[in-house]
Amino acid sequence: MKLAARSEGWRPQENVQDLVKDFLSFGNGICFVSSIDENLIGGTAVYVDRNRLGMSLVDVVLAKDFREQSLYALVKSSLPFFRSVSIRDIDAVISVTENPYPRFPLGIEIPVWTRPTLERIGFAQKMNLLKAVVPRFPEETVKRELKWSQVDDLASIREFVWDINSLQGLDCSQLWYDLHLASKTNALYAVSQGGSMNAIMSFRKRNEEAYVGSFLYDDTISPKIMAQSIASMSIDSGAGETFLPLVGVPQRPVLEAMATEFGCSLDIWDTILMRKLL
Repeated sequence: MKLAARSEGWRPQENVQDLVKDFLSFGNGICFVSSIDENLIGGTAVYVDRNRLGMSLVDVVLAKDFREQSLYALVKSSLPFFRSVSIRDIDAVISVTENPYPRFPLGIEIPVWTRPTLERIGFAQKMNLLKAVVPRFPEETVKRELKWSQVDDLASIREFVWDINSLQGLDCSQLWYDLHLASKTNALYAVSQGGSMNAIMSFRKRNEEAYVGSFLYDDTISPKIMAQSIASMSIDSGAGETFLPLVGVPQRPVLEAMATEFGCSLDIWDTILMRKLL
């Protein structure tokens, strides 16, 4: 798998400057940078989640030579010191690899080497999550049974997300970060049947890769049908690899359906959601 090769050496995300600008422009995203003698050595990105009243730490970058002496100060100074009416907790998703891919702004993981420092700051493990990558979906096996429509208003899906996210193991600010960014960048889609919303998905293609940032579906849609929808989106976009960086453990049947129903070869990794209560 190409992903394994990427994990051995960090590769910056390509052609995402526009997404970083979008992240900074919608009022909830903040980037911090750290420098020594005017030389940039690292930085962080955080998202203020006004839906959960929380915050997510979505990126940490620091030159290896400075991690031991500077990581604590970099992360600590990026986060609020006290609980407020708008921020009650802070979430971070820890990768199991040294250099996770995809990285911010398309991904939500921070490197495994940050974990000891986060624990020192007061983060504790909250729950397990999953990530996956599919090399390529076989077009001849995929049916298109759902009609997806683009959504540009986060408010229109908020009630549905609140009803579903805990059941699907995604009660975290990283979910709201992904959906918010998707709503502002023409990458958010929904399915409604009989006047009610039944599923949502963030989907975008960058270069030759597809990114399903997150997805949620109710009990009217089977894991197999949800897997078909992800596959058809990827195929229709002309993408090669498809990355799913944020998957709840209860959503694992969707990933399994990709393998059993479509004969897809995919890799699945565990990730860890850590949370600091303020």
